Formats: sequence, C-alpha cells, structure tokens
Amino acid sequence: MKYKDSLIIFVKGIFMGISDLIPGISGGTIALITGIYEKLIRSIKDVTHIPEQLFKKKFDKVLGLINFKFFIPLFLGVATAIILGSHAVGYLLDNYRSLVYGFFIGLIIASAHSIISQFTLKKSNLFFSFIGFLIGVSLSFIAFNLPEPSLIGISLLGFISISALILPGISGAYILLILGQYEFMIGIIRNIHNEIPSVISFGIGAVLGLALLSRVISYYYKKYRYDTLSLLVGLKIGALIVPLREITVTDTYTGFFMIFIVLLSYSIYKLVN
Repeated sequence: MKYKDSLIIFVKGIFMGISDLIPGISGGTIALITGIYEKLIRSIKDVTHIPEQLFKKKFDKVLGLINFKFFIPLFLGVATAIILGSHAVGYLLDNYRSLVYGFFIGLIIASAHSIISQFTLKKSNLFFSFIGFLIGVSLSFIAFNLPEPSLIGISLLGFISISALILPGISGAYILLILGQYEFMIGIIRNIHNEIPSVISFGIGAVLGLALLSRVISYYYKKYRYDTLSLLVGLKIGALIVPLREITVTDTYTGFFMIFIVLLSYSIYKLVN
C-alpha cells in the first residue's frame, strides 16, 4: 500500500474516531459513507479466525490473518481523534452539560428514525422494538447505581462497545452512555498518561470482542436484519432515560431552547447520513 493510501485511511479513521465519541453517530456508518465498511468487515472477519488457528497450533498463519496495512493507519486515525476529541467533549460536558446531552438526544432520535425509515414495520418488528425498549429502560435504571468499574470491568466495556463497529446505527459511545460509563471513559482518555492500565484493559476487551462477537453479530444481523434493527430502535428510545436524567439533574434551560438543540442535532445527523 502506498503512503498516500495509508494517509487516506488515516483521515477516514479520524472521522470514524470523531463519530465514535458522540452517542448517536456510528463509526460503522462513517465507514460506510467513506467507502471502507466492506473492507473493515472483511478484515475483522479474518481476525475472528485467529483463535481457530491458535487452537490448531498454526501460529505461522496468525499474522497473515491481520491486515496490518489497513488496520494500523485506520486505528491510528481513530485513536488520534478520540484522544484529542475527548478533551473537547470533556470541556463541553464540564461547562455546557445540559446542552451537550440535549444535542445527544437529538442525534439518538435521528438515528432511531433513520433506522426505522429503512423498512416497513411489521407485527414481529414491533415485538422486538418493545423488547429492545424494555432492555433500554432496564439498563438505564441499572446504570444509575453502577460503581466505577475495575480493570476487569473496563475490559468488559471494551468487549461490549466494540460491537458497534458491526451493527449499523448504534455507536460505542451510546453503549457506554446506556451503561452509565460514558463520562468515566471520557475522563480516562483525557488523562490517558495516568490511565495506561485502564486503556490497555479496554483495548484487550475490544480485541476479544472483535474476535468472539463479530461473527455472531454478523450472522444474526444478516439472518434477522429487520428484527435486529427493530430491537436496536427500541433500545435507543428506551435508553433515552439516561441523557434525559442528566439534563434534569444539572442546569435548567427553557424548554424551547432545549427543543432547539434537539432539532439542531437531529438536522446535523441527517446531513451526516
């Protein structure tokens, strides 16, 4: 791969990283827009064969399954955007908390609407949407009482949130938000020089998630596409309790102003997608 190609992938990784910081905008969606989604999925699928080769003791084939020329510039771009962007997001949360969460709500609603517009809802789809809604509500209330995770817990966060690379319309940031750990992880990234063990733990969980979850998620998404999408829509709407709660317990703004922020963020999402 030429230097120019690596630079292009790096830049696309930056855009993916920016989107991964914001609940409601999926890094997978950005990959689709920039034309690298299929290559990303194919490269991830190759990685999922590593445990199989290790089990067969075919160690010489392991490195050949990793597309280093693609992954290295892509993840350098993603990491650069996340590290730099976390400071901006952290500053905004510190100073304009209600507005930021209002912005997130608009993006999440837009994302849910975007998914629904892809197909006609049937009775079975509505059932899965309801199940997703109940899961979202349940996770929201559980998240309110969760303590800060240990290193093992951080690995689990990486394991779960990496699934957003495979599923369209949901971001790793929103998964962290649902679990009540979004600001916690932003804080870790902002102080990355003091949080190396936490970053490594998250990375280990993410790698394991890619290796173990991606094939399962891809299978169910392909076989039960609309049921999966319906479940995601319900989950998104049900979990809105989390950002709504953050707005109500912090600064109060007029309802009209908050509606403006929600509509503005909705419009931005539609422009991006």
